[in-house]
Amino acid sequence: MTGAAHWYCREDDGWRCHPLMAHALAAGKRRIHMQSSLARTAGPNLRAALMVDDTACCTWGAPGASLLLLDLEPESGTSRPVDQIMATPPRAAWLPALEQEAGRTAAPHTPALLYTHGVNGGGFSANTNTIQTEVHLRG
Repeated sequence: MTGAAHWYCREDDGWRCHPLMAHALAAGKRRIHMQSSLARTAGPNLRAALMVDDTACCTWGAPGASLLLLDLEPESGTSRPVDQIMATPPRAAWLPALEQEAGRTAAPHTPALLYTHGVNGGGFSANTNTIQTEVHLRG
């Protein structure tokens, strides 16, 4: 995995790719993790919660990982940062989940965000330390 992310918009002549890495780099991070979240907001727009960090390879809950919130506008093909949730090392701000619309009801204007802030157990399966985490809800 390269640690980059893109979003695609449908245009008259096909699909157009919009890289999101510039936002991570501007926030001082060099990797976007697949543990990110996407939700619809008002109208045709989207909100992305990207888990970003400064590691060279995919690290599960790396200390210093933070969340970068972006608004994506498919009609104009633009994206803009709206907030960053910083980590407090050795804790990470990670595993974001944006509120999803239920059925065919109208999307919330700004979806709520659920995420963890803590220290993982030391790895994917061979946990070597005590898990310390908090769950935060931003609405």
